[in-house]
Amino acid sequence: MLTVDEAAWLAALVRTAFAEHGRETTPDGTGGLRGDGRTYRLHSLAAHVVAVPRRSWPEVARRHVHDMLAADRTPSPTSLDEVRDQVLLKLRALADLPGEPPPYAPEVLPGVVAVAAIDYPTHVSELLDADRLTPLGGWDAVRPVAMDNLRRLELPHVEDIVAQAGEPTSVVHVMVADDFFGAARVCVLDQILASTLGVERPRHGVLVAVPNRHVMAVHVPAGPGLLPALNTLAALAAGESVEAPGPISPFVYLMCPDGTIEQVTTRSDDGELVVDATGALADVLDALGVDLGDTDG
Repeated sequence: MLTVDEAAWLAALVRTAFAEHGRETTPDGTGGLRGDGRTYRLHSLAAHVVAVPRRSWPEVARRHVHDMLAADRTPSPTSLDEVRDQVLLKLRALADLPGEPPPYAPEVLPGVVAVAAIDYPTHVSELLDADRLTPLGGWDAVRPVAMDNLRRLELPHVEDIVAQAGEPTSVVHVMVADDFFGAARVCVLDQILASTLGVERPRHGVLVAVPNRHVMAVHVPAGPGLLPALNTLAALAAGESVEAPGPISPFVYLMCPDGTIEQVTTRSDDGELVVDATGALADVLDALGVDLGDTDG
């Protein structure tokens, strides 16, 4: 996203912003900064600044540091009632977590977990330390409240992409949210599908991509458009997981009617995204009479 020189300058701007608050940081060797025993990742900031003029970068860096420090200063809640309307679920890639995943966090998609988070006006605080759930009554108390709050969020904006011209069964629905919980809406997918698309209990399941925290894209298999739609989903997931803040996953998943979930795209040894047309996806292709040779994707 950034050249080597741009990345170095951005890191220097962030270090300067931290220093203005009396906090010294040093490069950690992986593109982030280290200070006061913490690592500050800059991927989301880098994804943001590529879309703004370079003259704005110093101010953007200052705001970013201000928000991070505000998160550090926010006292932890002492009861669930204090944050009942603010507790939500947020998706994180297992590979991007700073350590082991919280023992409570469910793996909602292969390689992706849902963590409890508190949505403050200035920032989102992820409860990666399971002990922080104890004053709130533990995961069993937090989860249903977080799920209810997800359901109450404003519906995402939906943009339809026809993956193959003239093929109505090739539509990919891209759902974009202004908040940090766009991808987390996969946890309440049934409601989202019913409310935005009028789709209930899809017979062949749903293909889903959650490339970053703001985006969830879906395709409901219903005919020969499945394969071009899958190719479009795969390209969207791969691109939006590196070009936008809050990356989650570059892959596509099949959420089956029986509740099982399978990852249906993967990377080959040379880094190319490929479709794994086995397992549940093979069953869907057979049921719809779709042959892999029907597309050039």
